[in-house]
Amino acid sequence: MQYPVTLKVMEQRPREISGTTENVSELGILLVSDAEVPPTSRVELALTLQHESMPAVRLLSSGTVFRVEPRPGNKKAIAIGCDQAFQPV
Repeated sequence: MQYPVTLKVMEQRPREISGTTENVSELGILLVSDAEVPPTSRVELALTLQHESMPAVRLLSSGTVFRVEPRPGNKKAIAIGCDQAFQPV
């Protein structure tokens, strides 16, 4: 399943981008986005899990971008290693 995710990219001027998960594990995430995020960027992540009749669960973490790959349609696959496991809010 794919879930929406929001990243706050911690640059000189922090910015927020959105994307969709492709793969999620306890300490990492691969997401697809239109935005460009340089490798080694520090990010804060907010992941929203929702499935049919279940209430939405929002999870937070932070980490570092360690790989960015081009995808069709001018999109980017962004791999992030998390500092700690996702925590529910």
